[in-house]
Amino acid sequence: MKLLSQLILQSAIFVLFIDDSFCAPHFNGNKRIKHQISVETEECPTANLEGLLIPTEELSETPTKKLVQEFNNLKDQLTNSVESTQLNQTILMQVKGVWQSLVDSNSSELGYSYNTVKELRKNMAQILFIAQERFCESPDETFFNGQCLPIGSTKHCPSDNMELVDGSDNNGFCDCLDIEGENSLSIIFSDRTGQCYSQNTRGPCNVGEWFVLKDIPRCESIPDECPDDGRHVYGNVKANFTLDSSEEEDYCWEIGTTCPDEVSVVKARIDDDGNLYVYCQYDWTLRRKQIEDLVQDFKYLQAHFTNSMESNQPHQTILIQVKAVWQLLGGSSNLADGLNGDASTYVENLTQLDLKKDMAKILFVARERFCESPDETFFNGQCLPIGSTEHCPADNTKLVDGPDNNGFCDCYDTGENKLRKIFSNQTAQCYAQNTQGPCVVGEWFVLLGGIPRCESIPNGCPDDGRHVYGNIKANFTSDPSTEADCWKIGQKCPDEVSVVGVQQDKDGNLDVYCESPYSTVTIASSFYVTLAKDEKCRNGTRRSRSKNCVGGFFG
Repeated sequence: MKLLSQLILQSAIFVLFIDDSFCAPHFNGNKRIKHQISVETEECPTANLEGLLIPTEELSETPTKKLVQEFNNLKDQLTNSVESTQLNQTILMQVKGVWQSLVDSNSSELGYSYNTVKELRKNMAQILFIAQERFCESPDETFFNGQCLPIGSTKHCPSDNMELVDGSDNNGFCDCLDIEGENSLSIIFSDRTGQCYSQNTRGPCNVGEWFVLKDIPRCESIPDECPDDGRHVYGNVKANFTLDSSEEEDYCWEIGTTCPDEVSVVKARIDDDGNLYVYCQYDWTLRRKQIEDLVQDFKYLQAHFTNSMESNQPHQTILIQVKAVWQLLGGSSNLADGLNGDASTYVENLTQLDLKKDMAKILFVARERFCESPDETFFNGQCLPIGSTEHCPADNTKLVDGPDNNGFCDCYDTGENKLRKIFSNQTAQCYAQNTQGPCVVGEWFVLLGGIPRCESIPNGCPDDGRHVYGNIKANFTSDPSTEADCWKIGQKCPDEVSVVGVQQDKDGNLDVYCESPYSTVTIASSFYVTLAKDEKCRNGTRRSRSKNCVGGFFG
């Protein structure tokens, strides 16, 4: 909407120029004039613009490469008008319109080399400089203390944590560097002193206050006698705990210290609204240490349990403790799976093997398991290897272990549609999804809500296992109008780029979607450079006051 309004305004001004009712360039009395250009209004200079100008209303739809060509052509026309001592305002307005469209275009679409983009920026800066709408001829300089200086320079600012930035009118000012204090929070600007300070330090404030960012930088009374050393913050971290969620009130925290869950550390950041957010960040080192301690606890309890059994002493309490440690380690209820999660990474394979053997033996001795080996399950009155197929009557089935160590046969293969085969209680066999399977003619065997069942085939969809029925509207980018239909897996989607894919969601239902055919291919990313840096201002800086971090036509 903002761009549309701007283009409409440019169109109106353009008409005024064509009507010869407005010819003189704009002058700002505060600007330093380096070039004297004729501004006679008796007669406007004319130029041969036939076949050159793109109508303003068409700029936003014009291909980027054509915009670049138009910009270069207009630059030449403008240069010729200057050489005749009069600046053609009609061309100047068109140059600005084309430039804005270039800036708003997709960087990846531009696809030009760094040198090409550098030349475009240089030319635009020179045009604005000649038109006396910019102090500095270089796009990389800003006007500060009566001279043009490099943007990003630090030696002209009052402290070494500040740099020279460009304002929207090419007037430069000093602002905070994008660096962090000891608390990992970015430094913030003080209007009172014109300098930058670490957050949660005294900074420019009075004794008993600290300098904090709450939407804007401000001085506030230090709560709960929290030290103003820049390493302490004040807030509530309840939502970030996994094992201890009892901290309901705000509290003074030291950045980097261990959280109550003992596997994460206190961190802080500024949210999008400019307020402090205190949280606990998972720490792999702490988790590794915790796992090492749990392994030692398990070995101790295992030895203690064995001794209690040999002496016929009660062992139920120890058994409960062993189970609790096993669970904290990420041990699976299916012992054949061993340890899950990060513990499987940190604990050596031989140690993992010993742990699950010990756990199986403890449960076997406690009569909570049929088989002493963690790799066996109880089936047809005997302990048999988990995963074996010779004891299962149907094809595509293997022996699996239940949580109570009672084994059963289940499906293990996938069909042509890459969906796992599903088990029929009616025939005790496995079938590919979306085939007739054990169903009657006119039905297909599908998985709904995690339960295999026979359903009427919708819309005459073939029951060959390669066709599915569903709505992929939410997955389209080019065509969002598609309704539920019969789709062949692998066929092209309506966007003509992606292909139909399927997967089982967490609820056991079929999810039909469009996926990129190149999803498994790693493509080297291209390097693109932009004409203007359009980004959200970092909260706490001087330039964030205007909520605009674009310095005029340049970043």
